[in-house]
Amino acid sequence: MRRVAARVAAAVVLEAGKAGLGRRILEKDVEALVSTSMWDPSYVPYDPMPSD
Repeated sequence: MRRVAARVAAAVVLEAGKAGLGRRILEKDVEALVSTSMWDPSYVPYDPMPSD
């Protein structure tokens, strides 16, 4: 699912660039930019407090 989302995002970035929208991003940099911009869920371990 994440790979598909990254490909869709890259396509949107490229089309937006062609339409003159947003920042200018070189085509060779799009994949890396999308990859580093994607949210990566990393959660802090949860240790419940002991109940008295």
